[in-house]
Amino acid sequence: MRDHNLVSAENFVLTGCSAGGLATYLHADYVHNYLITNTAIKVKYGVLPISGFFLDAPNTDQEEVYRQQMINIFHISNSKDGMNSDCIKARHEEEGWKCNFAEYTYEHIKSRIFMLNSA
Repeated sequence: MRDHNLVSAENFVLTGCSAGGLATYLHADYVHNYLITNTAIKVKYGVLPISGFFLDAPNTDQEEVYRQQMINIFHISNSKDGMNSDCIKARHEEEGWKCNFAEYTYEHIKSRIFMLNSA
């Protein structure tokens, strides 16, 4: 793997689109904390998710298909430790899966964030 000398970088933007946008919400503070710990200087850091704010809502047939998929993903991949820790703490044990949704984890993000999402 090439060394890109990130330890000397001063500015970081975490971004992604669609599923990558969701990942920016889910890992915003983790990446920020990593940079604080592993860079030689104080960094300017921001998060720019492009889309990825998928709602916990039923489909047009009023079925909770997406919710069930996210619950399954959370449990099958044992995602608890990879989610925003403040979001996980705020949920009851049986509702940790909600932290897979930007709408639930957003309120716990401490990093600067600017959301882009189409209507």
